[in-house]
Amino acid sequence: MRPIVLALVFVTAGLNGCQNPIRDPIDSVVQVVTDPRKEIQKGQRHYPFALAQSGGDLTQLRGTNDYLNTLIQRLAVTADSAFPWEIRLVNDGSINAWALPGGKMGVNYGLINAIETEAELVSVLGHEMAHSIELHGTGRETFGALVGLAAQIIEIGIAERGVQA
Repeated sequence: MRPIVLALVFVTAGLNGCQNPIRDPIDSVVQVVTDPRKEIQKGQRHYPFALAQSGGDLTQLRGTNDYLNTLIQRLAVTADSAFPWEIRLVNDGSINAWALPGGKMGVNYGLINAIETEAELVSVLGHEMAHSIELHGTGRETFGALVGLAAQIIEIGIAERGVQA
């Protein structure tokens, strides 16, 4: 039983080491093998659900949505990305913004109410755009799949030894 616990510790530590703040090797691999068109499709597919889960979009505030999309398009000019950027104001009072794969974004009205300058908003939006450009969502999916695979391998190893978890 003791070697199994030790193996779990090493596997967990090894997988945790993949989350290098300098450059995540999983994200690097994901960037090499990911087709931008698939990222765009993934974002389009999940965007309605993400908006609904976030409280719904505030499309009736057309002026604010137009302003946000103008900012995103200005930022997109400087980004090395093939994504068609789109952002919506979301009916959530918390101070937050988010990005999905493929350039779909949301910004909570709570963030809009909390900022004092356009520069503050642009810095948050640029940060969220970077998540999408760097494929962090897809990298997390890949990491989760690797953790699941490691758990299955350990489970098989435990079962073969006749030890019940």
